[in-house]
Amino acid sequence: MAETQHVLATRMGSLRLGHIEEFDTSNPKEWNSYASRLMFYLEANKVSADADKRAVLLSSCGSTLFKLVESLLSPAKPVERSFDEIISVLNDHFAPQPSEIVNRHIFYQRKQQPGETVAEFIADLRRLAQGCNFVDLETMLRDRLVCGLRDEAVQLRLFAKKVLTFQMAQEEALSAEAACKHASEIRAVNVDSSAPNIHHMSSKRQTYKQANVCASCGGQHNRALCRFKNAVCRCCQKVGHIERVCRSKQRRSKPQAKANTISVADTHQSYLLNRISCRSTPSLRSLKLSVFLSIEGKRCQLEVDSGSDVTIISEQTFEYLRNNNKKLKLAPTTLSLVSFLGKQVKLMGSCVVNVDYSSIHTRLRIFVAKGNCPNLLGLEWFKPLGIRIEGINHINSSPVESVLRKYKAVFTPDLGCYAGEPVSLDLDPSVPPIRMKARKVPFALKEKIDMELDKL
Repeated sequence: MAETQHVLATRMGSLRLGHIEEFDTSNPKEWNSYASRLMFYLEANKVSADADKRAVLLSSCGSTLFKLVESLLSPAKPVERSFDEIISVLNDHFAPQPSEIVNRHIFYQRKQQPGETVAEFIADLRRLAQGCNFVDLETMLRDRLVCGLRDEAVQLRLFAKKVLTFQMAQEEALSAEAACKHASEIRAVNVDSSAPNIHHMSSKRQTYKQANVCASCGGQHNRALCRFKNAVCRCCQKVGHIERVCRSKQRRSKPQAKANTISVADTHQSYLLNRISCRSTPSLRSLKLSVFLSIEGKRCQLEVDSGSDVTIISEQTFEYLRNNNKKLKLAPTTLSLVSFLGKQVKLMGSCVVNVDYSSIHTRLRIFVAKGNCPNLLGLEWFKPLGIRIEGINHINSSPVESVLRKYKAVFTPDLGCYAGEPVSLDLDPSVPPIRMKARKVPFALKEKIDMELDKL
């Protein structure tokens, strides 16, 4: 091979531009790149004769690839084949072309990956489109670029354009990405400059929102570029965001997760008052369940609220009761009441009062809230007063024995007796009786017949 290189150098003078190393056959994916570099090497050194190009390839490719060429061309020898034929054989061996349908499927499935820039995404789309044989390459690149973008805000803006080319989509995506990157860098610099001294200790936890989360729609982009920055929220009717990221909606829905819970702290207790009041529909107001009872000798009306753990009355109702009993005083309480909407209910205190309901007389604890609020009869009073709530969500189980006694004839193991009117059967005495045996059932149908009999 050294003699071949010497002869080749003598015929072409000296090859001074570039260098072609041996090809690593253990990495066949690099063959296309190696073949392209070989073509540029031959062009740079003005090697145009087919025999000369073949000699450069076989003398530079390495012994492993040379033996592979001999095997692929056998029984013919490499000197008997042209340069293009050798390249074609190696292309088929190292880089066989997959089906056009497979290439297009891979192209259609391509999406921008996390951390991948738009430029990298476009470059890979062009690479994947090489084996797809698209008639209109620009249109297919445009469609895949727009559909595969991770930034939903940019994607929506591109969807809204009536006329859109691949060049326009590329420029829009690159500009939006650059703007978001610059904005993030500016915010990062501002955060670093405002950071506290390392030797300073603060008891307040500092929290920072993610820089790439849009406050208008919740997407991963800059809010200044969001199409919803001037939108009107359907929940709070404020301008600047949509319902999905509305803080008012989140505050209203968050307390629902704490429904029917009692949290006990080290110094006080917290109860949740699950009361919903409706003042706009008169027909619904009549659905409230209220009871009249006597508290300290005064007739009072309380709304039965199974969602409230304690019984609570307003400040005005307490003054009404104290007019009848001047000794009635409030004791301080550490109880913390939270309404259904998450608001703190301010308490004046609690006391034990005399309660008369129906034929029941007892002393029960009651809480007094500041201001004007509805009087609620909570779960704490249900059992002492014998109050129960029954409805479609209540199952009242009766003892099984009473059912068995009531329908005793149904559950006895003996055969039952006919209890209706007497029945007379008219038989012809001249006809002899005939005894018919039970018909035999085919074995294949026995299981099906047993199932049908069980249904009777």
